[in-house]
Amino acid sequence: MAVRSFCLGFFWIILMVPTGVLLSVQEKAIATPMSDKQVLILCKDSYGLPVPDMTIAAIVDELKRKKVSINDIFVEYLDFNRNSDSTYRINTINLLQHKLAQKQIGVIIAVSQGVLSSLSHDGKDFLPGVPVITFKPRATENSLEGAVRPLNKIQTSKDVAGTLQYALTLFPATQRLVVINAPGNSKELTNEEITSAINKVKPQLNVEFKEGLPYETILQQVGSLPPNTIILYGLFFRDATGRTFVPSEVASELGQRSNVPVFCLDELHVLNGLMGGECPQ
Repeated sequence: MAVRSFCLGFFWIILMVPTGVLLSVQEKAIATPMSDKQVLILCKDSYGLPVPDMTIAAIVDELKRKKVSINDIFVEYLDFNRNSDSTYRINTINLLQHKLAQKQIGVIIAVSQGVLSSLSHDGKDFLPGVPVITFKPRATENSLEGAVRPLNKIQTSKDVAGTLQYALTLFPATQRLVVINAPGNSKELTNEEITSAINKVKPQLNVEFKEGLPYETILQQVGSLPPNTIILYGLFFRDATGRTFVPSEVASELGQRSNVPVFCLDELHVLNGLMGGECPQ
């Protein structure tokens, strides 16, 4: 419930007080009447992943609270995480273009990393001129290359240093830090970025990254860690064998199997028995 409240509060900040931001952005970009309040929410992933699903639910709830009719809210899961080839992306965007051709979309809300690059490379002609609101863009996703449309960024970052500082405050005797992070692509937090943040907080920590191991081996090892150890969990998408995983399910397994405290960098994983969470900066 706390996570749900955070999401709603966060998007209240994004959408601001009365429906003004959506309408003002819409007016500036495509000069449509103020009665046109149709919103397109794009997610590059498939339905069923907890983070985007909860995020989208929070956005829809907030839009409805701002008196945007559910008939004027369009949610599209692009399923790019399971279909990465360019032909699929182009066909999907073309289908969407046809589907929305008679709609009056005033703004696009991109809720997952990867939407911006898709709009830049495969969707330059998709709803031309319609502004995009996005949040948590990585450095490689900080612009819409070649696309003539306004981009409004809500910049946040995973606060590795802040989470670690709180962890060390709770467990001051900590001598060892085990990091579990296997990003799904280059747009997610890298181990190099995590290392940089750790060095700023406590460079003398004994740090071990659980890399190049099968998933079962990692689960076995986290159950027998020595005292004065904590775990820092980012996201885990793929193990050394090439198998893919849902990060929230991995978080739940870590919470059950580990014999030491586990801190996470994503607020959703608090629901899986972990401590920590993402801090907007």
